[in-house]
Amino acid sequence: MESLAPTTKLLANLELLDPQTRRIKSLVVLVTTGAFCPIHNGHIEMLESAKSAIEANQSATVIAGFVSPTHDDYTSYKLDALNVTASHRLEMCRLATCESIWLDVDPWEARQRKFVDFPAVAKHLHEYLNERCPQIRALLGAGVNLRVAYVCGADHALKCSLRSLRDGGVAVVLRSSGKREQDQFLRATLEQMMLKQFGPKWWIKCCIADGKTEMLNVSSSQVRSLVLAQNRATFSLLCHPAVVQYFEENGFWQGSAN
Repeated sequence: MESLAPTTKLLANLELLDPQTRRIKSLVVLVTTGAFCPIHNGHIEMLESAKSAIEANQSATVIAGFVSPTHDDYTSYKLDALNVTASHRLEMCRLATCESIWLDVDPWEARQRKFVDFPAVAKHLHEYLNERCPQIRALLGAGVNLRVAYVCGADHALKCSLRSLRDGGVAVVLRSSGKREQDQFLRATLEQMMLKQFGPKWWIKCCIADGKTEMLNVSSSQVRSLVLAQNRATFSLLCHPAVVQYFEENGFWQGSAN
């Protein structure tokens, strides 16, 4: 049976919008991919920052966001002994987003037979929400679709071509280096990349969001280094309490888990 993204939160937020807003504004769903081994507060803050930037700079309303953990083929190769299998990573993502009124977990990518890259994840989510969900289609009405925008950090944006995401758009969330000139140079570089890949009106569907909180400076490598160092105290500050508890209960401090 195919694993599909839950739509309960999305539908609830869509129903809160008056019909005129649904017709006039661009309705956006965010998705971000990654190992999420484990998901940490920086991931959540990245999505919150993307939502704020899109709603502030585009005529759009973000009604839902999804974290999409990648396939075990990728994490087992990348993380080796620190790998945690997809079933556990999905559950930790669920725990980290369960209190949010707009964030949820898309299990489709993690449950495929083999690794799929991020453009295919965004495309599948777009097709599923717009073509295979009768409740969503009934609320949207004829001729209105949800736009699925991909969210990532600057490193990912500079390393991978984003051109295939031109229909849904991209939100790139920056970390602050604490050095103004360095941050300005990075933004200018990203703007040139957006111009090249999306054209002169790239800003209609794409945005570059400045990170506003220190939590955005937390990296997944940093969190995993805390696991290697058995630094439970700092780890607990960077992850949702339910994720911390799950990590402890399943013995992940001792290495990989199945």
